[in-house]
Formats: sequence, C-alpha cells, structure tokens
Amino acid sequence: MGVWAGLARSCGWWWPGEDVCVVVDRPAEMRTEPVAGTVHDQVRLRPGGVRYRDGCEPPVRP
Repeated sequence: MGVWAGLARSCGWWWPGEDVCVVVDRPAEMRTEPVAGTVHDQVRLRPGGVRYRDGCEPPVRP
C-alpha cells in the first residue's frame, strides 16, 4: 500500500495542495439526515452534525 493510500485510510477528510496537505482526524460522531426527493436515498450532514474525539464541534453557520 502506498503512503498516501495508507494515510487516507487512517485519517478523516484531507485536502492536498501544492506545498501543504491539510489532514483532519476522523470524527467521533457524524449525524446525517435524508435529502427529500433524491433517487438514491442521499443524506447530508445535519447542522452541528460533526463532533471530534477531543470534543471539538465545528461552528454552525446561521
């Protein structure tokens, strides 16, 4: 397994750039809700739907 593939499997979201790569720890909890009217039972994150292991939760946009 390549280095990037191993990293991708062991972390949460990540954004590679030219000179830097931002890597986020895996969330402890993600709460979703169904998207009405979708063909394939799609879901989206609920507002405030992400919590990390250290207790951090991204702010909810108004």
